Parts: sequence; structure tokens; C-alpha cells
Amino acid sequence: MASTDNKPVVGRERGSVYDMVSQRLLFNDTEVYDFGEPSVEEIEQMLQSRDGQSRGLAKALTLPIQGAPVTIVPSDKGETSKEVLEGLTDLLMRPAAEGGMKTPMDMIIAWMTGAILKRRAYFEKVVGIFDGKYGYEKVAWRPPTGCNMTRHPETGEITGYKQWIRDKIEEVEFKKPYAMVYVHGQAEDPIRGVSDLDVAWWCYQSKMKLSFLWFSYLERQATPSLVVHGNGEAQTQQAVEILRHLRNNGVVGVPASMIKELQVLDTSGQGESEFQIAMNWLDSEAATSCLAGFMNLPSKANAATGSYALSKDSTDLFMQLQNAKAKEISYSATMDLGVDLVRWNWGKSGLKAMPKIKVGPVRPEDIETSLDLLKVFGVAQTCRVPDDFVMELVMQVASDLEMDLDKMKQAIDDKAKQLEEQAKMAPPTAQVVAAANVGANRVKSATQQQNGNRNGRQPAGSGSTTN
Repeated sequence: MASTDNKPVVGRERGSVYDMVSQRLLFNDTEVYDFGEPSVEEIEQMLQSRDGQSRGLAKALTLPIQGAPVTIVPSDKGETSKEVLEGLTDLLMRPAAEGGMKTPMDMIIAWMTGAILKRRAYFEKVVGIFDGKYGYEKVAWRPPTGCNMTRHPETGEITGYKQWIRDKIEEVEFKKPYAMVYVHGQAEDPIRGVSDLDVAWWCYQSKMKLSFLWFSYLERQATPSLVVHGNGEAQTQQAVEILRHLRNNGVVGVPASMIKELQVLDTSGQGESEFQIAMNWLDSEAATSCLAGFMNLPSKANAATGSYALSKDSTDLFMQLQNAKAKEISYSATMDLGVDLVRWNWGKSGLKAMPKIKVGPVRPEDIETSLDLLKVFGVAQTCRVPDDFVMELVMQVASDLEMDLDKMKQAIDDKAKQLEEQAKMAPPTAQVVAAANVGANRVKSATQQQNGNRNGRQPAGSGSTTN
């Protein structure tokens, strides 16, 4: 009989993701409360205030992702079934006017970006039947101020959330698969998630205190302090009592017998610059914490400091961060929205090559760069880059332009065979030249089609494509 010493223990998980040492956590059944973070109410108060830096940062962090395209693409591993890909695309992307979800995918992604600011976004999935298949009537947003995320008490896996609802005496619990919770920044904090405005919130609190002191200082400049030299203690007290009621443009008569001399304390120009320096430093810290330092360049330029030459590098780094966030949102949307639909409608076989919900790319300029590079390869007589690079570039551009990848691959194979017969090329060389040739022509046709659609007309020759 074989020994069991070499066999692993299946399914055992003894540890926990909860940090019971440094995190200030409170457990209540399956709910986890954290008292070491700014509350959602405090973040919302900052965003609803008249602080331009905070509101500007919030828009910079969310609008690029909200404006990025949302598509359903095949899996990177394995060959996705055409039926599953087209079926999932129809269930998630069909317009509401044509019987699709009441909450479009673009809106769902926009709501998910709220977690970048507030750590978590909560949704209730309402299931319906569309053309004989299970889909979502709506993926309804729920306010994070009234929701508490629930996790498995031992492993920490998200199980859903609880919400306070009107006319209910206790919280209503929503569990998966009908609950969806997106936690932003799980790589940094798997339990709580992170808010990109944590540092900005501290800076905002400090600015509010500093603003009070600054405006109090300015008020003193408008109504300067006076020193009264009276003709005796009693006369001095009477003069002070009369003068302290003065306001701007106020007039009061004081007998000369009371006052020997009236002196104005001049504090103009003494201290105002320190307030401004402190406020600018807080704005800079808030922007730097989000890698959005380029937002401070206009104010620095007005002060004859800083350089716009550095803004390109800063912006590029910031957009790389936005693409990483878009990738995290894409993964969460795929797992929380797509997987359930595929499992309900196509079973486990559909999950073997699960399609992905893709958000992005955030920067259209990246696609344009790839297009220009591909066009160069298309007309080049010789190609001095690795073959795999050209093939990968062609397929990436085709994916960005939402082309049919199977048809593109077939067109490349057909063109390669044609080149082999015409020029007696070696098969690897023919494949690369065919890829560059087909890719460049398809890109030219696609861009002409897009330009024609923007101009409200169909471009000439757009009905067919020559390989």
C-alpha cells in the first residue's frame, strides 16, 4: 500500500488575511469595521466643498477611466467560443432602448471609479431573462455611506454587503451572486482597499484650519488694531470702550480730554507670504500623493517657477497609473459580472476560455503610436525588429480597433501563402511580411472608416479591403 506521507492536504486554509496586530478592526458577525481610516462621509464632505484642488484631483483620477472604451474581448488563454463571446457581449452591451440593461456598462464602470476615491463601490445585481438567457435587468449602484461590506469570518473572502434601508428595523443583507462589491487597491490593502485621496483628505483638513487663520489675519488688515494713550486710566478705559465698536467706515466722536495719542499697529506685509507658502505646499502634497504633480504647474508658472517641459513625463507616469487602475476594474467586472452570466448560460465549458470585460486603453495616443509604427512596417522593404514583435503588434492594434482577431489571423496566413508562392520566401519571413502588410492595410481601412463616421459620411472605398 502506498504511503500517504507524500500526499498534500486538500482544501486546508488555516491562516487569515486579517491583521489583528496593527489594524484597528472590529468584528461583528461577518462585518468588518475599520476605525483607522477617513470615513466615506468625510471624503464626500471634502469633494462637496469649494476646495478646487480636491475636486480637481477627483476628476483627474476618475474621468480618464470613465472616458475609456469598454469592450468584451476573448480570453488570453485558450480559444474562446464564438457563441459565448457574442452572447456575453449581447447581454452586457446591448443598448437599453433595444432591450438591454437599464444601467449601461459605461455607467457601471463610471460608478466603479467611485471606489478610487471612497475605497469601495456597492452594487445589487437584478437578474432577468433576455431571449431565453439569464442576464441583468440592472446593476444598481448603492451608496457606500449606508453599506457595510461582509467577509468570510476566517478567510476574509468578500461575501456581499449589508445596507440600511428605509422602513427596515435592521440592515438588509445582500449576498453573492446578487451582490457586487468592488474594492479599490486590493494589492496594497486586501481587506479595506485604499482611497487615492487619503493624503489629500489630510491636506484638506489642514487647509481648512489654515484658511481660518489666514482669513482672520486678512480681517485684521481691514480693521487694524489701535493703541490708545489716554490722559489717565479712567479716560483710557472710556476711549477703548467707545472705539472697540467701530467697524469699516465707522465714525465716532471721542473728546480730546480722553486721548493723548492714538497709534495704529501696522502689520501689513508681515506673515501673509507664509500662509501662501503653506497652502501651496499642502496642494503640492495632495497632488504628489496621486502622482498628479502636473496639476500644480499652472500655479508654479504664474509664480515664475517650475517647468512645463517636465509635464510630459509626469503625465505619462500618471496615465500609466490610470491604465493599471483600469486593468483592476476590468478584472473585477469580469469576475463579478461576466463569470456568473457565463456559468448560468453556458455552464463550466464556457468558463474554460472565459471572455474578459476590458476597460481601456486609457490613452488613445498609445493606439495612434502603434498605428503609425504598423504603417511603417507595412511599407518597409526590410524589417530589423524581431518577428514576434511584429506579429504581437499587429494583433494588439487589431484588438484596440475591435477587429475580428480570428479573421485577422486567417488573412495573415492567406497572405503569407500568397507571398511564398510569388517570391519563394522562407515561411517565417513570409509570415512577418504578410502580418505587416495585412495589418497596415486593415489599419488604413479602419482609420478611414472612423474618420468618415466622424465626418458624417462614408469614405470612398470603405466597403472592401485589399490585402
